[in-house]
Amino acid sequence: MILFIVEGPTEETALGSVFERCFDSDRVRFDVIHGDITSSLSGDKNPRERVRAAVLDEIERDRGYGWKDLKNVVQLCDADGAFIPEGRVHESECADLVYGADLILARNAEIIRRRNKEKASAMKALAGIRELTYKRVSVPYAAYFFSRNMEHALHGVPDQLGEEDKIELSYKFRKRFINDLDGFKALLRSDGVAVPGDLAGSWAYLAEGVHSLERGTNLHLLFG
Repeated sequence: MILFIVEGPTEETALGSVFERCFDSDRVRFDVIHGDITSSLSGDKNPRERVRAAVLDEIERDRGYGWKDLKNVVQLCDADGAFIPEGRVHESECADLVYGADLILARNAEIIRRRNKEKASAMKALAGIRELTYKRVSVPYAAYFFSRNMEHALHGVPDQLGEEDKIELSYKFRKRFINDLDGFKALLRSDGVAVPGDLAGSWAYLAEGVHSLERGTNLHLLFG
């Protein structure tokens, strides 16, 4: 079984059925954590332990499978502009956080700088993990990113969207690609969406300059 860890239900809506078709020889399941492991205040747990705890929590809730049933664990992360230089986070009178092409505007810029530092550190740690181990059983693991988020990377929508708009986009995406897997993979590999490099190289690219605000993903690498 392949377990996908995602931040919210719209990722499952948009990608769940499509991935089931892509990996038709494997059972596919989504663990929707309703939050962001990379910026979670999880006590003293390091990023690897946060992910492993999320997987074990999902197994305990489901009881339909165990750790030994996992073939792969795949995590999808939103970059949220976390790697941009601190100087590109500016104070603003706007109540909402505003993501621009090369900057972030925030009412309290220092809070966002601290968030970015924590999130970037956690994402770098996850990017280097290749397996998760529990009771001496190791499962292959890989983290992939959307920059700045899934709506920007896959739908080309740079605006901050409300939940209803995200849900509508996710259903449209599923309807468009559920019977067009070649088109789905072509989108992921297309210019302006696919970031350059292998898995390690794509993460290095994300960390440069303001790439974590630009449209892009390394999800195409999941398919070789």
